[in-house]
Amino acid sequence: MFPDLPTCFQILPILPGKSLMRFRCVCKSWSALTRNPLFIETHRNFNSRNHTNLFLTTWDRATKQQQFFSIQIDQEGSPLPPTNHLLKLPTPLTKYPTVYNAHAINGLVCLYFPHTSIPNRSKYDLRVHLFNPCTRESIVLPYSTRISGTFHGTNHFGLCPLTNEYQVLQVKKFLNRDMMEDSPTIFGNSVQIFILRTNSWRGIEVDHNDLPFDFHKCQFHRRSVCIHGALYWLHGTQDLIVVFDLKDKRFRVIPFPKDYNYHTFYFSPTFGSIVEVGGCLALIDDKESNQSMLRLWILKDCKIKCG
Repeated sequence: MFPDLPTCFQILPILPGKSLMRFRCVCKSWSALTRNPLFIETHRNFNSRNHTNLFLTTWDRATKQQQFFSIQIDQEGSPLPPTNHLLKLPTPLTKYPTVYNAHAINGLVCLYFPHTSIPNRSKYDLRVHLFNPCTRESIVLPYSTRISGTFHGTNHFGLCPLTNEYQVLQVKKFLNRDMMEDSPTIFGNSVQIFILRTNSWRGIEVDHNDLPFDFHKCQFHRRSVCIHGALYWLHGTQDLIVVFDLKDKRFRVIPFPKDYNYHTFYFSPTFGSIVEVGGCLALIDDKESNQSMLRLWILKDCKIKCG
């Protein structure tokens, strides 16, 4: 039986995560309480209103390890000591330094390697990590379907609010090994999704003939944005925003706003020009970047087109 509700939802949510973790050792009901979705949401909402934490990382060239830290900042943006060490992960011994990217949703952090070309999967452990900085718990996602040959792989983190499920979309594009490294030919792809609740991957059938965009040329190598249960990318060669709905597992598109000017290379070749602003999808127009100016297009009423 849980402790009385006033204690649970008035007193305990104001405690730091480290203290709550100690309660798991008291009894089974206290352990179950700290895993209760409603309690977790209450604790997260309280802390998000009263605290702002930065998630930081460094890479140690000598040990080939990536370190992760957190630090709290005040309303003026000044750091409040101490800096907390959270996690360290080894990075693969590839030809060039390869480090984890981080994408956070509701306090849960997805650590993944960016757009990578892998010639032999058995040589590298590039699995995705899900990490909770509050409890310092982490899991390593199991391997998705094993494949042979060279491929470009990308991962995208999202949350479906209707089912409260954290998911990771993985897109692989298979390359022709006989081509030059700087101009490979894509001859196939694989789309899979990991659902945290079931701790498993499932394949997503993609019919290219039924899609309203060119799948091979979509910029899946750029970071996606997750808003209201959908992942978003700028296409790159078509004037479209590509959408993947985490509930029905379907791709859709949104046409660019009228007069939107897309020059993402000048702004950020890694992160692209698509962001979230106040819970809305927004596009960055950097046409005036040479004048130190950026224009922001906020799409408050997107119309999504199905294939």
